[in-house]
Amino acid sequence: MRSNRLAVVGVFGVLTCAVNASAINIVFDYSLDTNNFFDTQAKRDVLDAAAAVFEVITDSLDAIVPGTVYNAGTQNEFSDTWDASFSHPGTGANHIITDMNVPADTLIVFAGGRNLSGSTLGIGGPGGFNASGITPFINTVSGRGQAGATAPVPYDFGPWGGAISFDTPNDWSYDGTPLSYESDFFSVAVHELGHLMGFGTATSFDVLASGTTFSGAASTALFGSNPTLHSDQSHWATGTTSFIPNGGSQETAMDPDITNGTTKQFTLLDFAALTDIGWQVPAMSAGGIDGDLNSDGFVGIGDLNLVLANWNQNVAPGDPLLGDPSGDGFVGIDDLNTILGNWNAGTPPAGGSGTTVPEPATLTLLALGSAAALRRR
Repeated sequence: MRSNRLAVVGVFGVLTCAVNASAINIVFDYSLDTNNFFDTQAKRDVLDAAAAVFEVITDSLDAIVPGTVYNAGTQNEFSDTWDASFSHPGTGANHIITDMNVPADTLIVFAGGRNLSGSTLGIGGPGGFNASGITPFINTVSGRGQAGATAPVPYDFGPWGGAISFDTPNDWSYDGTPLSYESDFFSVAVHELGHLMGFGTATSFDVLASGTTFSGAASTALFGSNPTLHSDQSHWATGTTSFIPNGGSQETAMDPDITNGTTKQFTLLDFAALTDIGWQVPAMSAGGIDGDLNSDGFVGIGDLNLVLANWNQNVAPGDPLLGDPSGDGFVGIDDLNTILGNWNAGTPPAGGSGTTVPEPATLTLLALGSAAALRRR
């Protein structure tokens, strides 16, 4: 009896550490929605649902806090300062915001709509910047604490956020059941947020693209060979298919277009590209998110309870509802680790000292990272 009690205490001791793991938070700013595209809460709710697709990512992003003054009162006085630059979602013109505070683990996305040319449904991408101050501050602006983002050959990505805009005259569907002449808003929003997360826009993506061949290790392992890119090098080749996390297959979310009357989800190949860019994406399979034993789209207490309820039991091998995601027919530490290793993945169901004088530096990233558009068929 005593050993059983100690075992349970140990389980929840590990759980406490896992729950504290961070995940990114995408915050939408509608202050530049000058054409009032997001005029209803329902539209904003769909955009939030699209953001939740990416909020399973567990990178820790440093806060951007400008304003610290160095060498105050001397001729060498300077401060940490920066400009965020991006395409105004309502006009398309370059827009600059000076010394914006960005909280830790947060991406700020300016959202709106305007009349986009031709068959373009949406356009989005990460923001640029101009920063000066001490080198650690500049590195925070440019990489958010992701060391690989500021490497000579970047292998990671840590943006402050960016901008996303949608075609105002288009016939949109917001309920996930588009008619034959409508475009599914959720699908387009997921696509444009994929670009904001670096697909086709991050330097760490570009270094893996050679012509129309993408050599990211995760994408290649999943696809079975190097996936082919569209000629614009910002999308998968038209018609590329992959599995989706809740089963089945479909055309990838990050190919360049979508057919009216259809919907798309973010596929395993799309997620694999984010892994190759440098994001920490939880393990997924065509059957769903690893660790989601009760199939509610979220790894949480319900899944943990299934493991604890059958702890140290022999069960039907591989039965998730009996707490055996490992498939070995025994509910033990390997099954617990599957849960804890993916804790909070998915979408929750409803209901230093010294006397050294600091020296200033400066860095500018002018481009939006080639903000990319999705077109309708």
